[in-house]
Amino acid sequence: VATTGIEKDFHNANALRFAEAGYVVLAMEIRGFGYLQRMGGKNQDIDLGTRIGYLIHHGQCLPGATVDDLVEGLNYLETRREVDPQRLGAVGFSFGGKAAIYLAALDERIKAVMTSGSVTSFVANFHFSQHGSEDSIPGLRRWLEMSDCVGLVAPRPMLVHWGALDN
Repeated sequence: VATTGIEKDFHNANALRFAEAGYVVLAMEIRGFGYLQRMGGKNQDIDLGTRIGYLIHHGQCLPGATVDDLVEGLNYLETRREVDPQRLGAVGFSFGGKAAIYLAALDERIKAVMTSGSVTSFVANFHFSQHGSEDSIPGLRRWLEMSDCVGLVAPRPMLVHWGALDN
């Protein structure tokens, strides 16, 4: 909501700015956050902790499930006549920023990325920022650090923002 400019805040409508630069922007609302913080059937809300547990029980993590959702978003955008597949971008803040990086690293249909409050080391992410299990990808640290994930997006353009007040 904030990155699209629907609400005014310090995200400065980053997705809207991306669109003004000629990109079709995939701005994500992630299950378990924002408007999708509580979801489930009627009278059966599923909170973030329950969703993470459900995903782990089924052999998946929230970042993986989020990238799956985003791939489906890209698949949909590709069906639209008005969408130039060479102008697809992804924008996100915090967890959404990490998801945009992971999506672009795994799917070359994303031609540019804007990420805010999300590029740090995994140690800093968990130790200093004290993020929880929602950011966990089991075993990833054995092979990659976040800087490696960012490198997988190259040579496509990426704007990385980190606010002075972000921990």
